[in-house]
Amino acid sequence: MTNEVQVIVYRVGAEPVLEKHPDTLATWQGIVGGYIEALGLPDGLLLICDEDGKAKRSPVNRVLVGVDTIVGDFFVVRSKGEEFADCKPQDIEFLQWKLL
Repeated sequence: MTNEVQVIVYRVGAEPVLEKHPDTLATWQGIVGGYIEALGLPDGLLLICDEDGKAKRSPVNRVLVGVDTIVGDFFVVRSKGEEFADCKPQDIEFLQWKLL
């Protein structure tokens, strides 16, 4: 049986939403629309996006303050060692100042 993980999904043109998804590579690739790339964020969070999003000319989604522009749909998850762990509702508020 596959575990589910609560993540914050950022779809282009939409507000971030907490969603539960099966913890599988296919699920994560489906959300971002390609191969996944992980970017470390403060407080044990990971931003997971399409590693080829810019090459595909995906639309701009958010700006990661002081780092880069994030294109296409992506999600944020907590890191627990080598595993993904549930995000908390307060993580959306924490990230609003990091992801514009």
